Amino acid sequence: QKAPPPPMLDSFPLNQILYGPPGTGKTYSVTHRAVDIIEGEAESDEGYQERFRALVREGRVCFVTFHQSYAYEDFVEGIRPVLDDEQGTGMPRYECRAGVFKRIAVDALHASLEKGTGGGPSFEQRWEALLDMIERNPDEEYDGLTEKTRYRLEVSSKGSVVGHNVKNPEAGAYLCSPRIMRKVFSIFPTRREVTNQELYKAVGVGCHSHVACVVFRLLMAQKVGPAADIASSEPTSYEARKGVVQDYLDKGAESGHTLKPYAQRPRYVLIIDEINRGNISKILGELVTLLEGDKRIGEAHELSLSLPYSGDQFGVPANLYVVGTMNTADKSIALVDVALRRRFEFEELMPDFSVCKDLPDEMRQVLAELNKRISLYRDRDHQIGHSYFLHVADEGAFNEMFRRCVIPLLQEYFYNDWDGLRSVLGDGFILPIDGAGTKNARNKWQWFMDAGEKAFDCLAQLQKNYGLSGETNGE
Repeated sequence: QKAPPPPMLDSFPLNQILYGPPGTGKTYSVTHRAVDIIEGEAESDEGYQERFRALVREGRVCFVTFHQSYAYEDFVEGIRPVLDDEQGTGMPRYECRAGVFKRIAVDALHASLEKGTGGGPSFEQRWEALLDMIERNPDEEYDGLTEKTRYRLEVSSKGSVVGHNVKNPEAGAYLCSPRIMRKVFSIFPTRREVTNQELYKAVGVGCHSHVACVVFRLLMAQKVGPAADIASSEPTSYEARKGVVQDYLDKGAESGHTLKPYAQRPRYVLIIDEINRGNISKILGELVTLLEGDKRIGEAHELSLSLPYSGDQFGVPANLYVVGTMNTADKSIALVDVALRRRFEFEELMPDFSVCKDLPDEMRQVLAELNKRISLYRDRDHQIGHSYFLHVADEGAFNEMFRRCVIPLLQEYFYNDWDGLRSVLGDGFILPIDGAGTKNARNKWQWFMDAGEKAFDCLAQLQKNYGLSGETNGE
């Protein structure tokens, strides 16, 4: 049987960026691209939008927008304060939260794994069995680590175990969460018991280690059933899927999981809108290397590394596609990291007024000439995109759109460059200020709206200035 092609030779690149001037449909196109990558081309635009929303709900597609304040702690993982309402104290505690990139990478890698018959019962199966045992025996008491401790256990409303020391009722309740126990299980997957010192070293603060040792002992004593039966159950929570992925990254095939053939791995897509507005070094850090095709999990030179906050092993699977958009008119374009440019393929989207089905030909001609002049007097990256005129069908709508959207954009492009604006727009739009010829006048030009021309006919004036209406160009 012929082996499937490596992901870098797939019909879609693993890492790609759609770039172009404002209004060229980059965000619109990237949603279609995500559906194409996962399912193939839809029959209609309505089909694309419906499938895109469904894929987002399924977790197969994630959408995020970069900005100047976006950081590694938001994208990958970071320490976040949360209120510990489970114990009723309302006091804040700190926990490591996964960002959008880590979560979708974990989900994509988990979906790439197939379970063998090896490996013992999973943490999730053991934990469910433990909770069931506790609920069935609410009055049972369990020996602690010392003669002074003996615990009665109960299950909280959020699925944690709460311990009460029956030999010291005044001590209160001790919470033992599945988050803590999953971490202990991942470190000691074959142990039957752990000591107080071992457990505290493994998880640090955040739990009562004496109770956690008792819970761990009971957890590992659960009789869940044959490993093959366990393997047939799918983890439903992110933490459960992360546990499977961590086990695989730590142990490889010894974890009882192997990678599916590439063609059988479901595809996932991470969309990063405005990717050039973020500080790539600040957001991705050392993980930018893991994006390369041959560094993906399962590839020839696969790499994984230990994350700084959680200590988890992390790698990027080959079935995770990263698609970004980049506005070439954004001033932050000069800050795009060379490392990003080297690892992404770039596809340019330029103005295409043929997609504006209702736009009359004379308006297309005017806009084509406008973009030609912008390219000549500014550059091609600052042209006017077609999305501004998708729903324009008459002169009134054209003039409204031009006054409200295009002119403010040109004001930004040609800030304080009146000569450039007059070269692009021509006469009528830029007017002299009364008294501009006086000796101490610092400003000479103003916009037509500042002179009181509120009902100015932009289309007719542009046609006249560009020589598209049979009249002599007034420039």
